[in-house]
Amino acid sequence: MTATSVLYPPPRAPALHPVNATSFALAIVLAPIWVAILFFWVLLIPVFAVPFGALPYLLTAPPILLWAFSKNGPQPGQAAVLGLITNLGIWLLVYQLTAAGAPLLTEFVGKPDAINSYFVLGCLVAPAWGYFAAVIYRWLEPKSMT
Repeated sequence: MTATSVLYPPPRAPALHPVNATSFALAIVLAPIWVAILFFWVLLIPVFAVPFGALPYLLTAPPILLWAFSKNGPQPGQAAVLGLITNLGIWLLVYQLTAAGAPLLTEFVGKPDAINSYFVLGCLVAPAWGYFAAVIYRWLEPKSMT
């Protein structure tokens, strides 16, 4: 052991929280359903958000929430913010591709005004889905993992 290694120890990787795969998968799938059930009375917006937002949610939420849960544990507030940021990022990407005239995307999604309406509603629903994914994961997480 040298004096340099005592004064300047090598940086350690942050401890990762183990993520239970079954609990995580159930939380990802159940979160949109819970939001739809709990908030269906708000003009049925969460109910219609499930079919419209399921594909982007299932493509983006698992890797982002897996990273967040393994780094900091399941924190509902952080998951909600990540849901909002992810929705805004997808909105910007899809809007730019549509504005640039991507033919397949323009026919599939529609005009930029339709994109705006989908993603404005997504800005309301995505944080709720992220929040409830963390809450459900905490509830389902085996106690031996904590």
